Amino acid sequence: MSTDISSKVQEITITNSVDDSEAGGTVVLAGTDYVDAGTIAIDKQFYVSLEYSPAASALNLRGVVSDIDTKDTLSGDKETVVTLMSPFKNYRKQVLHTTYFPTPTTVKSVLDLLAGTYMGLPAGAYDFTNVLGSLNIFRIDGLTIPQAMSLLAGTENKEICWYQGKLRAKGLGPGFTYAKSRCSVFQLASKDDLKIVNTVNVTGAEMTPDTAPVAETIGTLAIPVGELTEGVDRRYFYVELTKLPAINITVTSDLTTYFDFSYEGLKGNYAVILATRSGAGSQGATNLTVKGRPYKLGKLKRKVPRTVAIPGYNDIDTEMDYENPFIQNFTDADTVGQYQLVFNKYAITSYMVVAPHNPELEPNSTLEITDGGVTLNTLIVRKITTTWRASDSISEDTIIGWNF
Repeated sequence: MSTDISSKVQEITITNSVDDSEAGGTVVLAGTDYVDAGTIAIDKQFYVSLEYSPAASALNLRGVVSDIDTKDTLSGDKETVVTLMSPFKNYRKQVLHTTYFPTPTTVKSVLDLLAGTYMGLPAGAYDFTNVLGSLNIFRIDGLTIPQAMSLLAGTENKEICWYQGKLRAKGLGPGFTYAKSRCSVFQLASKDDLKIVNTVNVTGAEMTPDTAPVAETIGTLAIPVGELTEGVDRRYFYVELTKLPAINITVTSDLTTYFDFSYEGLKGNYAVILATRSGAGSQGATNLTVKGRPYKLGKLKRKVPRTVAIPGYNDIDTEMDYENPFIQNFTDADTVGQYQLVFNKYAITSYMVVAPHNPELEPNSTLEITDGGVTLNTLIVRKITTTWRASDSISEDTIIGWNF
């Protein structure tokens, strides 16, 4: 059941950020009616949607009430200041143990499950349609809901963020251009240069038969003419395998005119292949291909060096660690490692931009600041704080971004 508070709202401030600890906002209400009636109380979850003029969109805020302050205004009336934190607040200490997915599963369906079933968010409160990857058999063990969702999105180089009251997975984009004349730009204090790293040590999933990758060729054998002649009904062949251990081992043949081939088991590093006659005649030269899903016990580990050098920092041999139990192959480990290095580079210098509210601007958008057609800065938007005031109906964005 919703409560219309629009007539009471004096001011609303909303923070949309890829850093969940920064997501939330405040709502200033005239009077103390909702507090007195118990409608607004600590730890209650609220969704605030405020239509405003002249723009046609809405300021949307979803969060858990973390603080309520009632005070006197300059005119002697009462007002209530309600502080909302991210809905993740209630789930930061709730640890998931051995949540098991026994078959290949899309990452989107897992995120939907965590947001909808575990967090209890309504269907319209989250959107992961841009998450396209999938995982082999896996478990979620020892992670809180925010941690699990962040790491799952991280396998596709996306970040979990609240935007317009909805939980989303955001990669980079879209792009926007602001003329310097319509905004104010301030450079913030730079981060310590020593934090620039040139290598990421990526640790992924615990490699077990469950997490073995898709099948690939692990052995071949050429059977020459004269091996499978008219007088042969059954014959065993041994195919040396180049990648072991492996599961789901199969054999195929480019010629099955008079013989069928089946995988019978392992003997050392060799696959035992049985040729069984299926028709009369001598079979010509035959090529066997053995496929399987190889795996390596222990955690997947990959050292990912920076591929694009940063001028002035090429000789700094600094490393950082990144662990994500949902990375299941070395290709993804390389991709994620490079993404971490790219963001590490851009995080060196931050800027703040103050501009009229743009309802289409999103976290991780790229924002180009221009002056007379010349680009002054290109930023990756990391945090947007929007304030609307009933006194003048003006809404304004304070944007924090990294120099791109």
